[in-house]
Amino acid sequence: MENNQNYSNSTEGTNRKIQDSMFTDLFKPQENLLDLYKILHPEDMSVRLADIRNVTLTNILTGGIISDLGMLVRGKLIILTEHQSTVNKNMPVRVLLYYAEELKRYLFADEKRKKQLYRRGLIKLPSPEFYVILS
Repeated sequence: MENNQNYSNSTEGTNRKIQDSMFTDLFKPQENLLDLYKILHPEDMSVRLADIRNVTLTNILTGGIISDLGMLVRGKLIILTEHQSTVNKNMPVRVLLYYAEELKRYLFADEKRKKQLYRRGLIKLPSPEFYVILS
């Protein structure tokens, strides 16, 4: 009976990974990111495909894709986090870590911004927007 219980847990983990993968795969095409952005910001009628950059991170600890999505659009850093099937009171921490990692990538991807980090003037950062998606 103990073996059956282990098999059940293993299957649940596999199904969870498939669900996570489907969420992130759905938004890999730029067109889908554009559609999502238009739903979140219907007031922005002039947004184009060229304005959107997918900045979804990979899981730092395991190297795999995590079930969160990030996109940079016209000075906005939008982070969508998929809620887990069970209550997780650590969601704000997950989002904070994701945002911090994205800011790090944003700052160090450009040599000019990287140098400004150590100067007196303020660096203009993308405005964060956080969303939790229930599935």
